[in-house]
Amino acid sequence: MDKKKIALMFVCLNENYWPYLKQIIEDAQKYFLTNHEVDILAWSDLTDVESYGAKHVFHTEPVGWPYPTLMRYHLFLQHEELLKEYDFVFYIDADMLFVSRVWNEVLGDGLTVAQHPMYALSQ
Repeated sequence: MDKKKIALMFVCLNENYWPYLKQIIEDAQKYFLTNHEVDILAWSDLTDVESYGAKHVFHTEPVGWPYPTLMRYHLFLQHEELLKEYDFVFYIDADMLFVSRVWNEVLGDGLTVAQHPMYALSQ
Protein backbone atom coordinates (compact mmCIF):
# COMPACT_ATOMS: atom_id res chain seq x y z
CA MET A 1 0.00 0.00 0.00
CA ASP A 2 1.24 3.48 -0.85
CA LYS A 3 2.03 5.80 2.03
CA LYS A 4 -1.12 7.70 3.02
CA LYS A 5 -1.58 11.08 4.69
CA ILE A 6 -3.55 10.51 7.91
CA ALA A 7 -5.12 12.97 10.36
CA LEU A 8 -5.54 11.64 13.90
CA MET A 9 -7.76 13.96 15.93
CA PHE A 10 -8.28 14.40 19.65
CA VAL A 11 -10.51 16.70 21.68
CA CYS A 12 -9.24 17.32 25.19
CA LEU A 13 -11.26 19.94 27.02
CA ASN A 14 -11.49 20.46 30.77
CA GLU A 15 -9.13 19.51 33.54
CA ASN A 16 -10.51 15.99 34.02
CA TYR A 17 -9.19 14.98 30.57
CA TRP A 18 -5.84 16.79 30.60
CA PRO A 19 -3.87 13.85 32.08
CA TYR A 20 -4.83 11.59 29.16
CA LEU A 21 -3.74 13.63 26.16
CA LYS A 22 0.03 13.31 26.45
CA GLN A 23 -0.19 9.52 26.85
CA ILE A 24 -2.56 8.94 23.93
CA ILE A 25 -0.35 11.02 21.63
CA GLU A 26 2.78 9.12 22.72
CA ASP A 27 0.96 5.81 22.18
CA ALA A 28 -0.33 6.92 18.77
CA GLN A 29 3.18 7.82 17.66
CA LYS A 30 4.31 4.35 18.73
CA TYR A 31 1.38 2.22 17.47
CA PHE A 32 -0.89 4.03 15.02
CA LEU A 33 -0.22 3.48 11.30
CA THR A 34 3.51 4.05 11.71
CA ASN A 35 4.10 3.16 8.06
CA HIS A 36 2.14 6.25 6.97
CA GLU A 37 2.39 10.01 7.46
CA VAL A 38 0.27 10.65 10.56
CA ASP A 39 -0.43 14.20 11.74
CA ILE A 40 -1.85 14.69 15.22
CA LEU A 41 -4.54 17.37 15.48
CA ALA A 42 -5.68 18.43 18.95
CA TRP A 43 -8.46 20.71 20.13
CA SER A 44 -7.71 21.61 23.72
CA ASP A 45 -7.76 24.20 26.47
CA LEU A 46 -4.34 23.02 27.70
CA THR A 47 -1.58 25.57 27.27
CA ASP A 48 1.32 23.22 26.46
CA VAL A 49 -0.16 20.77 23.94
CA GLU A 50 2.42 21.75 21.31
CA SER A 51 5.09 20.05 23.43
CA TYR A 52 3.19 16.74 23.22
CA GLY A 53 3.94 16.33 19.52
CA ALA A 54 0.70 17.50 17.91
CA LYS A 55 1.23 19.00 14.44
CA HIS A 56 -1.85 21.22 14.66
CA VAL A 57 -3.20 22.54 17.95
CA PHE A 58 -6.47 24.43 18.00
CA HIS A 59 -6.80 26.25 21.30
CA THR A 60 -10.42 25.86 22.32
CA GLU A 61 -12.39 27.41 25.13
CA PRO A 62 -13.47 24.88 27.76
CA VAL A 63 -17.14 24.01 27.99
CA GLY A 64 -18.93 21.80 30.48
CA TRP A 65 -19.94 18.22 29.85
CA PRO A 66 -21.54 17.00 27.56
CA TYR A 67 -20.71 19.82 25.13
CA PRO A 68 -17.15 18.68 24.29
CA THR A 69 -18.49 15.44 22.84
CA LEU A 70 -21.65 16.94 21.35
CA MET A 71 -19.80 19.79 19.63
CA ARG A 72 -16.70 17.94 18.38
CA TYR A 73 -17.96 17.79 14.80
CA HIS A 74 -18.59 21.52 14.90
CA LEU A 75 -14.95 21.99 15.97
CA PHE A 76 -13.74 19.71 13.18
CA LEU A 77 -15.78 21.44 10.49
CA GLN A 78 -14.21 24.78 11.40
CA HIS A 79 -11.08 23.26 9.80
CA GLU A 80 -12.78 21.43 6.95
CA GLU A 81 -10.35 22.71 4.31
CA LEU A 82 -7.36 21.41 6.28
CA LEU A 83 -9.03 18.03 6.81
CA LYS A 84 -9.64 17.70 3.05
CA GLU A 85 -5.85 17.49 2.61
CA TYR A 86 -5.81 14.03 4.24
CA ASP A 87 -6.47 10.63 2.71
CA PHE A 88 -7.99 9.40 5.99
CA VAL A 89 -9.25 11.19 9.08
CA PHE A 90 -9.61 9.42 12.42
CA TYR A 91 -11.03 10.65 15.72
CA ILE A 92 -10.21 8.86 18.97
CA ASP A 93 -11.32 9.81 22.49
CA ALA A 94 -8.39 11.26 24.41
CA ASP A 95 -9.03 8.93 27.36
CA MET A 96 -8.56 5.77 25.28
CA LEU A 97 -5.37 3.72 25.01
CA PHE A 98 -3.48 2.08 22.17
CA VAL A 99 -2.29 -1.28 23.49
CA SER A 100 -0.90 -2.72 20.26
CA ARG A 101 -0.17 -1.80 16.68
CA VAL A 102 -2.94 -0.43 14.48
CA TRP A 103 -2.08 -1.29 10.90
CA ASN A 104 -3.49 -0.98 7.39
CA GLU A 105 -6.60 -3.01 8.27
CA VAL A 106 -8.32 0.23 9.34
CA LEU A 107 -7.77 1.85 5.93
CA GLY A 108 -10.85 0.65 4.12
CA ASP A 109 -13.45 2.19 1.89
CA GLY A 110 -16.01 4.21 3.82
CA LEU A 111 -16.49 4.52 7.54
CA THR A 112 -14.29 2.70 10.07
CA VAL A 113 -15.55 2.26 13.64
CA ALA A 114 -14.56 0.42 16.78
CA GLN A 115 -16.73 -0.65 19.67
CA HIS A 116 -16.11 1.35 22.84
CA PRO A 117 -14.65 -0.98 25.52
CA MET A 118 -17.10 0.23 28.17
CA TYR A 119 -20.00 -1.00 26.06
CA ALA A 120 -18.27 -4.12 24.80
CA LEU A 121 -17.61 -5.32 28.35
CA SER A 122 -21.09 -4.54 29.65
CA GLN A 123 -22.87 -6.92 27.28
